[in-house]
Amino acid sequence: MGCELEAKAASFGMNVFKYTMHILRTRLILEWQDLDVAYPQWLTHIVLDDVYYTAVLIIVCANAFAVGLVIGWLMTIV
Repeated sequence: MGCELEAKAASFGMNVFKYTMHILRTRLILEWQDLDVAYPQWLTHIVLDDVYYTAVLIIVCANAFAVGLVIGWLMTIV
C-alpha cells in the first residue's frame, strides 16, 4: 500500500511540474512574440557583421593564450 501511495504522489508531483512548465513556456512564448525592441541601425550592423564576430573571437583567444603564458611562466618561476 505504501509503495502504491508513493507512486501516485510522485506521479501527481510530476504532472503538476509538467503543467507548470507548460504554462510558463506558453506565457514566455506569447510575451516574446509581443516584444518589440527597436535597436539603432549602427548597432544592428555591428552585431550582425561576421567580421565583428571573427575579430572578437581572435582577440579573446589571443588574450586567453597570453594569460595562460603568463600563468605558466609565473608557475615555472615560483
